[in-house]
Amino acid sequence: MIFKRKTRHFSNWLYKTFIVSKNSQAKFQLVLLVTFVVFGLLLFITSLNHESWFDEAQAWLIARDSRLLEMLWVRLRYEGHPSLWYLVLYTLTRLNFPYVYLSFVSSFFIFAAVYIFLRYSPFPLIIKLLLPFTYFFSYQYSVVARNYCLFTLFIFLVAHFFKNRFNKPLLYFVALILLSHTSVHGMLFSFVFIARFCISLYRNKIERDVIKRKYFPILFICFLNFFFLVFQLFPNSDVIFIESYSISFRKIAQIYNSFLIGTFGESFYLFIALFLTSLFLFKYLKILNTYFITMALFLLFFITVYSNVWHQGIVFLIFFSITWMGLSTSEIKLVEKKGFYYLWLTLVVLLLFVHITWSVNTIKFDMFHNYSSSYAVSEYIKENKLEDKIIYTRGFFSMGVLPYFERNIYDNYNNKQNPSYWFWSSKNSIVLRAFDIEDSPEYILYGIKFIEIKEAPDLEGYIKIAAFEGDIYWKYRVFEHESYVLYQREYLKGIDT
Repeated sequence: MIFKRKTRHFSNWLYKTFIVSKNSQAKFQLVLLVTFVVFGLLLFITSLNHESWFDEAQAWLIARDSRLLEMLWVRLRYEGHPSLWYLVLYTLTRLNFPYVYLSFVSSFFIFAAVYIFLRYSPFPLIIKLLLPFTYFFSYQYSVVARNYCLFTLFIFLVAHFFKNRFNKPLLYFVALILLSHTSVHGMLFSFVFIARFCISLYRNKIERDVIKRKYFPILFICFLNFFFLVFQLFPNSDVIFIESYSISFRKIAQIYNSFLIGTFGESFYLFIALFLTSLFLFKYLKILNTYFITMALFLLFFITVYSNVWHQGIVFLIFFSITWMGLSTSEIKLVEKKGFYYLWLTLVVLLLFVHITWSVNTIKFDMFHNYSSSYAVSEYIKENKLEDKIIYTRGFFSMGVLPYFERNIYDNYNNKQNPSYWFWSSKNSIVLRAFDIEDSPEYILYGIKFIEIKEAPDLEGYIKIAAFEGDIYWKYRVFEHESYVLYQREYLKGIDT
């Protein structure tokens, strides 16, 4: 009897403490504050040890080496992303912000997103405590400085303003417009929810005078915004990274494994269990159709246009953002359906713990290994004053070294002149000339990117004088290399091997 009584008291304590979140109480506010501070310290320490890689460098170089109008109307067609992140970088480069601290900028935006999540989301306390330390929040979308930090911030703002979207439409639509300028994924999400808003106006039979006076101006601006974005980003025919716009069974299977199984714990059983329980939850919250339409659109985009593994975080954010919207607007008290709610919550907590293990693995790796060796290469070149020597390089990813210099240092890339970014075009006018040792450059920087390449080859007439190891880590494994080997012509005097 005593055991049963103590067990009951303990389960009631767990229920009241971690599931029924009473954020108005001081003790819960203190717990959230501690979580926020610990998360901020984690981002600071990890950002301090991170070495930026090619994708981070490419956006920086475009912002640094382009005129504003050229960047907005020419370069972005070859990048596939709207301008908001590039405008942030454009501002930073004009303020002479050090590239080496770029991770602090992206971490700041994620820090702000987590504040909004902890302060305003309707999730129970256990989810609030765990979500900030999951993989995409504590590393992939924060420390790795890319536009996804802005996507995270504005999708959370959209979720926060969703509840009062009819009473305060301006805040809601400003958040949607800003979200649409973070990435193509933000454009798709914004399009779905603006269309959903219009359908809601029709179903609720809002009077025409009210629509014209209160909603039409902002809706008109939203549609103009979409025309602007399509015009800005519509790819030229020579863009080389877009898929063939075709659907195949192989591609569908790849997207299923990556974006469904991969996002939800890389476990088939966890995915199925969470999927089935979420069906019932979303039905109760009246967001089932919205979630399915959104996910169908995104999966179609991933299959037919472009996808990469780090876009799993987009699916992860969509899941929690739409759940946030449903919880904030539902009149059903899910805590009264304890059995069902406990099951769903248990599965979500299990998912978050899996993501946290990925965070631990990746952060630990980044602390003790080079995520990219581009920074080490730049330091070596500077220390030995090689910038003005004749240096050849190999591979587009070698551009990852260039943000650490004021100008291009490669003689076989745009004749050692800026711009230094890589031009994703089959008609590349900024040519990386063929890697030809017959030109007898003084130095060759040989990049190693793909995982199947174990080491750089021996080059006739050259000796290896330095090797720089870097590995891009993904969840629990090395995803690809970003390593370099520096060769020196044999008869040169100077650097010791």
